[in-house]
This record gives sequence, structure tokens and C-alpha cells, in this order.
Amino acid sequence: MIAADFPEHMPELDLALNTGLRLGEMYHLTWEDVDLARRMVTVQHSKNGDSRHVRLNQQALAALGKLLGRREPLGQYS
Repeated sequence: MIAADFPEHMPELDLALNTGLRLGEMYHLTWEDVDLARRMVTVQHSKNGDSRHVRLNQQALAALGKLLGRREPLGQYS
């Protein structure tokens, strides 16, 4: 179970499950792509090469809050 074996990865799993972001999209995000005020993430290069916006629900915001607390670039979580 991820929560028991890899608790440090739970925010990543929560973010993926609550946004539908693909693995590559998630790990290429930067903090500049995150707009907490608008509750939105901008994926600069999606699978088809276009940018797209993804809404953040409460669980995704909480996951980002945990990742922000680590004070590391988002792309460091691969």
C-alpha cells in the first residue's frame, strides 16, 4: 500500500487522482504553472503539444500545499 510503504509520495498520488494529470505533465510542472488564487494549473505542453488548464479541487489544493511545504521545485518528485 502506498500510504504505508511510501507516505512521502501521497501528495503526488492525491494530485494525480484529483486532477487527471498525466505523469509527464505532473512532473514537468513548475510553481509558476500553479495559480492557487484561481485554483488552476497550467500544463504548458500537453500530450498533443498544446497548453491546457486544469482546475484544482480541495484535495488537489491540499496536496499542492504539502508539496509547497517541502520548498522544492515541483519537477523534483519523479
